[in-house]
Parts: sequence; structure tokens; C-alpha cells
Amino acid sequence: MSHTLLFKFEAGTSIKEVQYRLGHNDVKTTLEIYAHVTRKTKEGTINKFTALLNNESD
Repeated sequence: MSHTLLFKFEAGTSIKEVQYRLGHNDVKTTLEIYAHVTRKTKEGTINKFTALLNNESD
């Protein structure tokens, strides 16, 4: 189940929701275990920065 929630986190589910579903008392626990930088999250970050830079240059 925890890996399913990790995929939901990558898909945009808030880390607080993942924390709640996993039963962690502290969001820090959830982040330490599941907040890995994946290829998908790297690409998402690159796309966001690119969009921001393109909007600033307009």
C-alpha cells in the first residue's frame, strides 16, 4: 500500500494526505521515507522552472 501512496504523491496528492493514510504521526517521517527525487519529479520541476522563466521573459 505504501508504494501506491508514493505514486499518488508523485501524481500531486499532498504529503499531508500521504502522511494521514500511512498513519505517521509526523510529516517528517513520511518525507524522510518517501520524498525521493525521482525522474518524474525532476521533470516536473524542470517544466515548472521553464514555464516560469518563459513567463518572465514575455
